[in-house]
Amino acid sequence: MIKKMRKRTLKLVKLEVLSRRLSPNHPNRKHVEADLAMMEAGFKGEKALDYFLELITDKEINVFHDLRLPITNTKHYFQIDTLIVTPFFLAVVEVKNIRGNIYFDHLADQIIRTLKGEQEAFQDPVNQAGRQAAHLEKLLEHKQFRKVPIKHLACFTNSISVITFSNKYPEKAKSKVIRPRNLLEKLEHFKSLYPQRILAKSDLKKISSLLLKNHSDNETDIL
Repeated sequence: MIKKMRKRTLKLVKLEVLSRRLSPNHPNRKHVEADLAMMEAGFKGEKALDYFLELITDKEINVFHDLRLPITNTKHYFQIDTLIVTPFFLAVVEVKNIRGNIYFDHLADQIIRTLKGEQEAFQDPVNQAGRQAAHLEKLLEHKQFRKVPIKHLACFTNSISVITFSNKYPEKAKSKVIRPRNLLEKLEHFKSLYPQRILAKSDLKKISSLLLKNHSDNETDIL
């Protein structure tokens, strides 16, 4: 059941409006267009995952998209592309829609994308999702919510991207890199790891309320 729908973020909408209003010679136009292209690709990638999420038939599994939650004891926030809440575990999914050849570099905590002869570095999404899971765990603990296993995944939605890993990239981390079609299989695997129900129906309602109450949209000035 979708508890928080995926929609175009406020920042994406602002960038779309701004790109139409800026003159061709505006000094920030290229920056705005680059940000807009990146966010549109991200949104498209996240939507590509939704088909497989819609195949989940268990009414007790709740899905939250685009959560922005406070980091405990700070003024900062962390963002989760997709959070899957089950009675047995939670799963944080970081979604990436990246074209080209993608190389996971274990030494630099990054991935390197090669496209048309040019290279670009991004954060390692496995570690990124792991940090989000850790922040979520601390938030739930701070709110005195019962302890529940939190797993994390990095999902690459571009079907023609090629993914490779450095020789010493950890096998455990490799197993967290998936395509959308692998998602349901991964959820079944996690359930086999945690077969005992932890969250009652009342807990599922409580965590849903907690997440929605603590979510806040990003009001960042795009210029």
